[in-house]
Amino acid sequence: MSTEKQKFNSEFEALIELGQRVKSYFYIEMCDPYGGQYGYLASLSEDEWDDEDRENAGEYEKLKIQVEDLRNELSKLGSVSAVYQTFYTQGFRLVSAIAPERASDFEGLYKRKSGGLKGLEDYTISDGFRRIQRYDEVYSPKTALGLIQSQIDILIAIRDSLGSSLFEIEQTLRMDLFDTEIEGARHLKSRGHLRAAGALLGVILEGHLKSVSQQHGFVTRKKAASIADYNEFLKAEELIDTVGWR
Repeated sequence: MSTEKQKFNSEFEALIELGQRVKSYFYIEMCDPYGGQYGYLASLSEDEWDDEDRENAGEYEKLKIQVEDLRNELSKLGSVSAVYQTFYTQGFRLVSAIAPERASDFEGLYKRKSGGLKGLEDYTISDGFRRIQRYDEVYSPKTALGLIQSQIDILIAIRDSLGSSLFEIEQTLRMDLFDTEIEGARHLKSRGHLRAAGALLGVILEGHLKSVSQQHGFVTRKKAASIADYNEFLKAEELIDTVGWR
């Protein structure tokens, strides 16, 4: 396995683990970790408890200890919102770099691009953080748990595709095309078409810098990034030195 693939695998594993912790953290902080199962005990005095109630009370006390222990452990990472934002930001950058066709899916689980919340299908993770719910519980913060899991599943699917034959074929075809384009520029130069050769090489260089930048998480709000944008990003990430940047 190449060093680059090892790096991506390591990053994906760390993100997937973080995603699972975020999901647990969200459930504790934004949902009812007790599932409403023991709420009735508060409406009764202990004298009114029967044997089943006493058994439930014992289970409730054990569960409260487990929940608090987990909450204390996860809170060391920061607030649940901050931890999710770390997961989302890193996840979105990796998805955009490796499988840009899935970036909109990953993003759409977090927030709506347009329109309002009309039904369950419109619910997003950001709605869960705002504790938005319907009185009949058609959707509630608990709905967001499945959406976070869907983001984790996207990362798992992309991670698994890194070692697939299709991924290898795509990389090979890209390199073959790159070599063919360079050969075309050489041919133009040999025929005296220097300007055309230079223009073709510019396109080749831009395509290469774009590919490398995206593999390392390049994201821009511009409609079309330029060679200068890629160059600045690669220098900022210390992937090229000052000589290469110039």
